[in-house]
Amino acid sequence: MFIDGIPYVKPALANQVSLIPARATIDSEAIDNHYSVETVNPTSNCNIAHGENQHESVLVPQARIVAHLPITVEWSHLSLNRSCQAIDVLVPDWVTITLQDGQPNTEVASKDTRMAAEEYFAGRNGEITVLPRIQFDMSVYDRSLSERAITAKLSRAMESQIVTELISLNAHGACLDLEPFTGWEAANLFRLVNDFKSNLQDVGFRTCIIMNATRRPWLSFDLEKGFDQVILKAFYEPWIGSAPTPLSRNDWLAETVKTAMARVGGERLTVALGNFAASWEDGSPIPKKLSYGEVIANVSRSDAELHFAAEASGSFTKYQSINRRQEKVWMNDAASMFNNLEIMKDGGASSIGVWSLGYEDPGIWPLISAFKSGLPTATQAIETISLNNFVQYVGKGPSTSYLREGESWISPSQDKCPDGADYGTKLRLLPNSISD
Repeated sequence: MFIDGIPYVKPALANQVSLIPARATIDSEAIDNHYSVETVNPTSNCNIAHGENQHESVLVPQARIVAHLPITVEWSHLSLNRSCQAIDVLVPDWVTITLQDGQPNTEVASKDTRMAAEEYFAGRNGEITVLPRIQFDMSVYDRSLSERAITAKLSRAMESQIVTELISLNAHGACLDLEPFTGWEAANLFRLVNDFKSNLQDVGFRTCIIMNATRRPWLSFDLEKGFDQVILKAFYEPWIGSAPTPLSRNDWLAETVKTAMARVGGERLTVALGNFAASWEDGSPIPKKLSYGEVIANVSRSDAELHFAAEASGSFTKYQSINRRQEKVWMNDAASMFNNLEIMKDGGASSIGVWSLGYEDPGIWPLISAFKSGLPTATQAIETISLNNFVQYVGKGPSTSYLREGESWISPSQDKCPDGADYGTKLRLLPNSISD
């Protein structure tokens, strides 16, 4: 990974066992056994960011950390135990409302899907607030129905089904995600939002709304009024036909935080920071969302370079995809988080969201832990590449191949920006994995 003269990566430890080698064959039943080879304590780096630092940090009072837990990423739960116990609020994708044949139905994630997260909650002894994200699957419904009719049906589903499901999940409330309703009329949006809010408040549940800072519900309306918590996704979410672009430029993020703080207030506002990568492949109109581990594996496979753009606090790379087409990638990594947290402090935001678990650079957690504790942020926390929360499947079949690290190194540079804010990396070679 390259930043024009501003890398942060140190050589990998020679005696460190790689949990997820660049090439591995793992079946689902063997994942837990595979992870038992870890020789590095998953929380051993949590205090790295709490040391001396040349950068003065603003102490953030009562910092609150919110994390989104997707169920489409099967290794996302691994981030929980590597989060330095910084997470205060978890927003899992456990509840989906569908509208098929004109009838709403509430679907809840299976017990097996929820098991790892529920065990984590139990281990934290009630320290975690659980607010499942209420999603809407609008892909299958009677298209002859008007927005008004759909709103009425969804509102009835939330009244009759959502509260019951939240009680069964031992949740503390829920977060309403307005993503599917970006183009809806104001009257229908307000009815949906108000019905959701009143149904939960009537039984004492916490209410939460999720909006994207680049989309119409946030830009055009004040739907967030009366909610206990407002999660504003302060990053760009690629859409069909979009061109490659950074996920959150510094100047835009700073202005977004300023506007949101004035509009919502620090007590209710959570600024969700994107910690994933977006990929645009030639010939494909639909961008892909990739995890940090996937990008690093692809960069290693392709012998590509990752360039850090200081003004965007994001990394860019391009390489040949497995389809032999050029693939362009913008990614937010630990260096991005370092800069984003400085912007949060400057804007007075005390609650941030990690969006989403399983996609992140593991190096973000010491930084977030320091932010939560109001401690200075040491740059050592972003000087090591780690892939300890990423699973990659190669090939087919039930066999499991355990691999060890080769002798390759990451070549570092210790330069930094004059203002101490922007850091980046130059990846010359990742550790390669070979069969035992």
